[in-house]
Amino acid sequence: MKPAADVRVRRTRERLRQAFISMFFARDYEAISMADIAAVAGVGRSTIYEHYRDKQDLLRDTVRYPLQGLAAAIDGPAGLAALQVSLEHFWGSRGNRSIQRESTRRAIARVLAELIEAKLADRTGDADGRRATAVLVAELQLGVIHAWLRGDLALTANALAVQLAAATQAVCADQTAIPARS
Repeated sequence: MKPAADVRVRRTRERLRQAFISMFFARDYEAISMADIAAVAGVGRSTIYEHYRDKQDLLRDTVRYPLQGLAAAIDGPAGLAALQVSLEHFWGSRGNRSIQRESTRRAIARVLAELIEAKLADRTGDADGRRATAVLVAELQLGVIHAWLRGDLALTANALAVQLAAATQAVCADQTAIPARS
């Protein structure tokens, strides 16, 4: 790809992400269409599909950064710093209630579960067991984070990171012991 084309691709992707983010904060996730995103970004409908397969792909690209820190809880103490950074990001964005909308929360949980499942891929156990563990950890983490953001938990980001890491490790401890189905 030529440098000028590369700059245009990055610029278009950024416009699409920004359009999606602005809509994500203002609307229910299910109410956002790819056509709406393209219109807000000022690109043709076909252009959006040159960059993203679907809305979930765009969401995955948009929320990957803060969710990677949550998935890092799988790594135990090595992932604690990344987990704390993600929690600080969520705390800084707590005025934005979009994450508390049910369809938005479900969409975020799916992306987080994918990231966690990828981290569990090198562990033994069957794929269904890894998937179930990833979904369980994602739901656990997001539920606790929501309670924290609502003010139900009086913890610092650091203290919550320690708690989430411990809970994640406890849930994942048995993942290596899950026998493959016969």
